[in-house]
Amino acid sequence: MGCAGSGLKLQELKDLYRILVPMRTRTSPFDPGTKVPKLDSWVRPELVVEVKYYDVTKTGQLVWPIFQRLRPDLTVGDLR
Repeated sequence: MGCAGSGLKLQELKDLYRILVPMRTRTSPFDPGTKVPKLDSWVRPELVVEVKYYDVTKTGQLVWPIFQRLRPDLTVGDLR
């Protein structure tokens, strides 16, 4: 879990927004009790993205995550 907000150009943000809007949901995809950042909206966890990062904290947070690209060749089920 983590937030990757850097690495995106304006057109990439617009394209990603168009993809994410239909995936909006009112419920969190995380187990109840999971500590997550307060966000205005959620999307269903259906996309896979490639993220470059410096390190991972003891709690599993990515350090300095940078969005690289969407991975349409992978599904969520392909991840470990």
